[in-house]
Amino acid sequence: MIELRGQRLTLEQIAAVAGEQERVTLSAEARARCEASRAVVQKIVAENRRARFEYFITDTYEAGLMLTGTEVKSLRKGQSNIAESY
Repeated sequence: MIELRGQRLTLEQIAAVAGEQERVTLSAEARARCEASRAVVQKIVAENRRARFEYFITDTYEAGLMLTGTEVKSLRKGQSNIAESY
């Protein structure tokens, strides 16, 4: 059992998880950080309204990203713009 606590996984650990040889759990601290991050995202979710207007969207998917640059500041301030995204 691999417990995620915020540390990086080794290639061996990643291979074991991918090969379904190891299970993964979150530590209490990691779970709290995930919930705090989710709360921030829920507050500042950006939606591409133009895409919803011009296209019929049949399925949506939620994915996590690690933001490391200036986009973090923009998202926290609620100034994100995905008008030119695809």
